[in-house]
This record gives sequence, structure tokens and C-alpha cells, in this order.
Amino acid sequence: MCGLRALPESAGLCPVCSSRRRTEGLVREAVAVRADLSDAAGVAELTQQCETDTSALLATACERACGSDADPALVAFTAPQVAQRIRDQRHAAALRRLLGSEEAVAEADAAYEACLRRGGRRAKDVAEQAAVTAGRRAAELLLRQRLGELHAVRQRAAMACPAAGGMTVDAA
Repeated sequence: MCGLRALPESAGLCPVCSSRRRTEGLVREAVAVRADLSDAAGVAELTQQCETDTSALLATACERACGSDADPALVAFTAPQVAQRIRDQRHAAALRRLLGSEEAVAEADAAYEACLRRGGRRAKDVAEQAAVTAGRRAAELLLRQRLGELHAVRQRAAMACPAAGGMTVDAA
């Protein structure tokens, strides 16, 4: 706590500290999900590198948005929006990668074939749309599963080594 006046229902944080906490959470969520989840040390290393890279990207984007000599409060209020955009862009990139995964392609192919079997005049158009929808849903499910697994690995690592003092990462 910085000592400034906290807002009601803000966990005892002033607006600036509340914005900073939200930004830190968004940076943690922006971490890539490419790690081998069976390697806790690799997950920790990738997490640290991604947090460092994301924080640098966030600082640069905030400086561009607010100016190099901006009031720290303005930067603190701008940072969560910028961090959310970074997180959303990273999640969208992960979804694009997962659309090409075996699971998503198999779901899309199955939906396509099922629609073609139903027939009808526009069977091919309907089948193509169904394939796109099924592939996207499968990719979204895979991302949620991967983020959940990543969260579990990070939580186990944090519990095993609480003296490390580092931040735990919730999702990416």
C-alpha cells in the first residue's frame, strides 16, 4: 500500500495501486502457453522470460500512449488497458496456432462430414461453416485446458518453493 486513500471495496488499495495490481495480473495472463508442462523448471523459466518481455512491451506501449514524462498516475491507469490488449492478442495468437492442431482439425473434419451426410441444397456451404465453428470451439477448449494445466503446474511450483518470492502466474 502506498498510503493514498483507498476506495471502498478496493481491498485497501488506492486507485493507482489497484490499477497496478490489475496490470500485474494481466501481464501474468499474457504469458505464452508453449511450455512443456511436464518440465516445471522449464515452465518457470519461460514464465519469467515472458513476464520480462511483456513488461518491457507494456512499458514501451504506455510510454507511447502517455508520453515519456507522463504523470505516473496516468500511466498506472493506462497500463491495464494496454496489458489487456497484449493479453488478448497473445490469446488470439494461441487460438490461431491451436486451430491447426490435430484435435481441432479432427473436430472440423468430423463436423464437415456430418453436415455433408445430411445433404440438402447448400450442404457444402453449411458443412464449411460447421467445420470452421467446430475447429474454433475445439481450439478454444484446448486453450482453456492448456491454461488450466499451466496454472496447476505453476501453483504446484509455488507451493513447493514458497521462499522464492516470485510471482505465480495464473494463465496465459
